[in-house]
Amino acid sequence: MRKTSSKMKNFTNIKFILLSLVIIGFFTQCNYQIKEFKEVSRKPNIFPDYDSVTIPVNIAPLNFIINEKSDKYYIVIKDKNSKQFVFTQKSNLVKFPIKKWKKYLFENIGDKISISVFCKQNKTWLKYQDLIINIAPDSIDKYLVYRLINSVYLFWNDIGIYQRNIEEYKESPVYLNTVASLNCANCHAFCNYDPSKMILHIRDNLAGTIIFNNDKLEKLNTKTKYTMSPGVYASWHPNGRLIAFAVVRLVPKQITKSGKIYDVGDKYSDIVVYDIEKNQIFTSPLLSTSNRESLPAWSPDGNYLYFCLAPEAKKDDINSLLFVKYSLMGIAFDKEKNKFADKVDTLLSSEKTKLSVSFPMPSPDGRYILFAGTDYGYFTAFHTVSDLYLYDLVTRKLEKLPINSNACESYHSWSSNGRWIVFTSKRMDKVYSRLFISYFDENGKAHKPFVLPQKNPEWYNTFLKNYNKAEFVKNKVPLNAIDLRSVVYSEPKPVSFDTSVNIDALSGATWIKNH
Repeated sequence: MRKTSSKMKNFTNIKFILLSLVIIGFFTQCNYQIKEFKEVSRKPNIFPDYDSVTIPVNIAPLNFIINEKSDKYYIVIKDKNSKQFVFTQKSNLVKFPIKKWKKYLFENIGDKISISVFCKQNKTWLKYQDLIINIAPDSIDKYLVYRLINSVYLFWNDIGIYQRNIEEYKESPVYLNTVASLNCANCHAFCNYDPSKMILHIRDNLAGTIIFNNDKLEKLNTKTKYTMSPGVYASWHPNGRLIAFAVVRLVPKQITKSGKIYDVGDKYSDIVVYDIEKNQIFTSPLLSTSNRESLPAWSPDGNYLYFCLAPEAKKDDINSLLFVKYSLMGIAFDKEKNKFADKVDTLLSSEKTKLSVSFPMPSPDGRYILFAGTDYGYFTAFHTVSDLYLYDLVTRKLEKLPINSNACESYHSWSSNGRWIVFTSKRMDKVYSRLFISYFDENGKAHKPFVLPQKNPEWYNTFLKNYNKAEFVKNKVPLNAIDLRSVVYSEPKPVSFDTSVNIDALSGATWIKNH
């Protein structure tokens, strides 16, 4: 037995040494150079497209596929000091060892690296123009939380809220509806990028609003006898005590306009605010009118609430229900008195911009509003075309960002330092939404976006789900599907409604009387 164990140990050591030599030869400083080659007057065709992108120093390796026929590949990664690493391989799949990658990025922070690709064809080496990757001086939040859903958005038999450590490739579920009667899950949101303050909405027979607040996990019924629905489209106030919601009567429709087969509109919608300490909902007459107020978003200082506004829908009129444009509005808020101002501001009028504003997202410094602009409505996930726009609250300048494509861009949000934008885009195939990240520099310029890197870049050619509602958080969410299962099955705690405000609108007594 001892002899056998000794032999096995020696065999294991030999395997380890051989593997180490392979890794060292695979990614190491190398003096070997290809001296005779023909230059190709273009860049190599790679997937995903990572050429000329700007990346955070703490991002996972940007592995890629070389879509050029070759008997052998020779890849050189080089920085300004001519420190280089070399790959020599027969595979067209380029994978960077993560530790070496991280070290190399930190050594070149605020600078750039070049990637030279050589392909051997018929005993002749071809050298393509160098790929360039810029390394920003700004890091990015460690985690992204997002929802994965089926491609047509109509079937929710397999929906999950996931979190991804974007410094690596590890993805883990926060919530899976497969553990809770296949109920739809949506509208997750965080307070100040804090993973310990999260909200999540569950629909169908186990409906309720899940609030995770500093280790306290509870399920609420945010629908009262004075409101038409539970709260959706949540936005946390920066004080961590208040959450703004829209209450809506949502109407799904099958349509044929503009090449679409399905869309969603709001028959009615208003805005309310939930006070966690009082377990009470309150609102303002200016946020609960016969018009449709929706998609609330607090300013970073909590002194202002942004929202979208569309005219009242006419009865049995599909055009006024769906094909309507939303304007960007705002209203001041007194944090000490928990009271809204007596005036609503029109920031961007749809009549002037000819755009419909969807999901306004204030930047962390409070200067910009990032939103999706589309031809009508706000449910841009179903639109063939939706672009990201930036509204400068200081200069009052509206800009269509250069990071858009000819496909649908949507579900956008900021990193905590305001230097990165994550959004979904269908640019790869016009069908599936993928997560893209763009650097937003100190001059207000958005740089060429890159798709969220995967360990195997072929992932995007085979994965048949949509990413949406991505949110940055600073650390890992300390929840999993099992933690949430018991609270999802629990009876929701009722909330009260502050009736001291005279509301002559859909959310108040008038709505109850007339409906």
